[in-house]
Parts: sequence; C-alpha cells; structure tokens
Amino acid sequence: MKIALLNSCYYPDEPGGAERSVRILAESLVGAGHTVSVICLGKARETTEVGGVRVERIPIRNGYLPSEHGGDRGAIQRVVWHVRDTHNSAAAHDIAVLLHQFRPDVLHTNNLSGFSVSVWKAARDLGIRIMHTTRDFYLLCPRSTMM
Repeated sequence: MKIALLNSCYYPDEPGGAERSVRILAESLVGAGHTVSVICLGKARETTEVGGVRVERIPIRNGYLPSEHGGDRGAIQRVVWHVRDTHNSAAAHDIAVLLHQFRPDVLHTNNLSGFSVSVWKAARDLGIRIMHTTRDFYLLCPRSTMM
C-alpha cells in the first residue's frame, strides 16, 4: 500500500511527541512493506529519504513556520497568520501536486498547522482516502492549547 503522512514537522525537526510518533509510524509502515512518503513544512523545497521513508519538505505558504510563533511576532502578524491558515489554498495546491505525483492509497494527516484543513479537499478531489489523527487542539483553538 502507498501511504502519505502529513505533519507540520518531521525528523530531525522533532519538537514534540507527535513528530516522534509520526516518524515511528512511518518507519514501521516501511518495515511492514508499505511505500511511505511524509509531507512536512520546511524553509525550502527538499526531497530526502530517512529510514526508508521519502520526506517531502515544502516551503511554508504563510508568513512563517508554525514553530516560529514565538512572542517576537506582533499581534496583527499572528492574526493574519491564523486567518490565512484557516484555508490555505496555496498549501492545498502544493499538497495536491505531491499527492498527484505519489498517488497514495491513503493520506494520514496529523498536525495541520501551516497547511490548514484545505489539504483534505485536495486529497478528496484526487479520490484519496483520508485518515486524521488528532494530536492537539488545532481544529478547535487557534493556539492549539485551549487556553
């Protein structure tokens, strides 16, 4: 089976447990004989292979990477980022191109921050089954913390 995993970050950029568990899942799926591609954000377009997993890094189509949300950003810049992240059609286009090239049987989304839920429509339009694992409160709260 061909499986695409989507997560905001991927090894070696592992700021939390979601990223580590996505890597463990991807490598385990490869070990079980599946073809796996991980799509994540990066500063530039890059294709690498890590642990038998094809890793597609695409540039952020927003003002800055989600991991750069620190206090050095002004309130207006953060609001603009979140509004754009509500439906990021540019990111959806980038994902659609990668999905069309890879042609996975399923897209397993995880952390969507930086991509937006628009990737689900891109996959659906290509007839790709979608599975989502909720790893934070992103879909309910702009800060993903419920605070």
